[in-house]
Amino acid sequence: MQPIIYEPLKEAKRIKIFIPYEMIVIREALKKMNSSFWHPHQKLWSVINTDDNFESLKKLCHGNYKIEKAGSFYCCT
Repeated sequence: MQPIIYEPLKEAKRIKIFIPYEMIVIREALKKMNSSFWHPHQKLWSVINTDDNFESLKKLCHGNYKIEKAGSFYCCT
């Protein structure tokens, strides 16, 4: 499995990301990002929607991630 970054809509306030449980190092680094927040019901993390944060998430995953359209995150369990 790999992290999934959900590409936010322009008006979205947050960028959501799914990080598999086994990816402890990435998850711990994400926790240290400003504005990081855990959404327990969706099992997703999020950060404030900025271009810098989107790029930071991609760097955090070291090129090993998928990008999916916003709104498809309700399928994750």
